[in-house]
Amino acid sequence: MTDPDQPVTVVEDAPQPDLSDLQQREVFDGPAVRVCVDGSTDVHTLPNRGFSTSIEPIGSNGVRILFADPRRRKATIILRSATATDFFYVSASQSGQGVPWPANVPMVHDHCDEVWAKEGTPAAPSLSVLYETWAD
Repeated sequence: MTDPDQPVTVVEDAPQPDLSDLQQREVFDGPAVRVCVDGSTDVHTLPNRGFSTSIEPIGSNGVRILFADPRRRKATIILRSATATDFFYVSASQSGQGVPWPANVPMVHDHCDEVWAKEGTPAAPSLSVLYETWAD
C-alpha cells in the first residue's frame, strides 16, 4: 500500500538513439582502441533502404549476376521453371567450378561478394534477381 503523503517517483527509460547515433559517422582522429565487450550489447537492425528486381539472361559462359557491393543487405536469385529438373550453376568467379542449384528454389545471398551464374539446362535462359540494400 502506498502512502499518499510520499512523493511518487517516475522512472523513464533512456530515449532511443537517433539516426545519427546509429550511423556512427563521426571521424575519430585518435589511435585505434581494442575493445572487448563484457556482457550484453544492444544491436539495432536497420531497415532495408532500397529494393530492385531484374531478369538476368544466362548462357553457357559465366555471367556476373551480382557485383561486389558493401551496401547489399540481401539478394535472392530464382530460376523460374515449369520443369523441376531444370537447374543453373552458381559460383564466386567466372572460371570457378559452379554448384548446381535447382529451379524454383530461392537462393538467398546475405553477403556483399560478386556472384556468377551459367545455365545448367538449356531451358534455363534467365534468372530473377531481387536485390535489397541497407539503410544509410
